[in-house]
Amino acid sequence: MKRAALVVALLVLGATAVHAQTYTMTSPFLCDAAGYYPIPSFEGSVCRGVPLDDASGTPSGTAFIFNSLREGMALPNVPYNPYGSITQWDYSNSNSFRFEWEQTDSGGATHSGAAYGTWKDERVCSNRCWHHALLLTFSVTVNQ
Repeated sequence: MKRAALVVALLVLGATAVHAQTYTMTSPFLCDAAGYYPIPSFEGSVCRGVPLDDASGTPSGTAFIFNSLREGMALPNVPYNPYGSITQWDYSNSNSFRFEWEQTDSGGATHSGAAYGTWKDERVCSNRCWHHALLLTFSVTVNQ
């Protein structure tokens, strides 16, 4: 009897397990100018207004990276907060990145997840030349 109750309890917990929702950028995105010199690593690059789609390709939100410590996600069930925190940067090589993020909404609920992608340094010239981070791929997961 105890074994059956344990199996039922595990099935109920499994049915209510936390699932992550993923949102993806569908085309390259040019971040803000970073300076006159090539960008050695993505950390600290400012990328405002990165458009994100859900799994069906429907535009669903926007990501803002303000620096290596601050972000703002605007996604379904995640109200925008420009004072969200980037809690950990993780680089597997110079052309990819991953960070964990966390932000609190006005009701006190905390939202969190991870963001990851690939990038390259892009030199853009008009009357002056500036280096920008060009996001080649970018995805955001939201812990539900």
